[in-house]
Amino acid sequence: MSTRTVRVAARLGVLATIMAAAAAVPAGAQQAEAARAGAGCTYDTCALRRERVVWGERLLVGNTERRVRLRGFSYPLDSVFAGHERALAEAAIYRREARAGGLFSLLGLGLSVASILSIRDDCVDRDRCAWTGRSTALVLGGLTTTAIGGWRLQIADRQLNRAIWWYNRDLPR
Repeated sequence: MSTRTVRVAARLGVLATIMAAAAAVPAGAQQAEAARAGAGCTYDTCALRRERVVWGERLLVGNTERRVRLRGFSYPLDSVFAGHERALAEAAIYRREARAGGLFSLLGLGLSVASILSIRDDCVDRDRCAWTGRSTALVLGGLTTTAIGGWRLQIADRQLNRAIWWYNRDLPR
């Protein structure tokens, strides 16, 4: 075998080893682990927590209370939980349930407004208003979809708490 053939085979072997190692660990996990190792990420410096405020909540990091900024109407959870597979799985459920809960709540609000307008239109005169089947159906539909939306939002809230717990569990003390 020639020297050149041996060099090419050695390079291909090294390349195959690097590719196999890279495939064994997801890219997000590599970046997250490198960032945590380089930043000295411990429970005190990187643990997440939620705080309720008047019209929403904040997601805070570590004892410095650095805020995770919202993108649109949601937190960038994929980048926050990179490298934590269980936390990412819980965050995916959170996103799905929060989206569905928000849509159901919005639909319930729309049906409630429609029921108010329907009742107003059903008034014969100022002193006498009668409930019709349409008004009753809109009120019940609005209440039902709002309740379903609230239920789904509660599931989403629980899933985000679980994702944060799984993330914090893996941090070094």
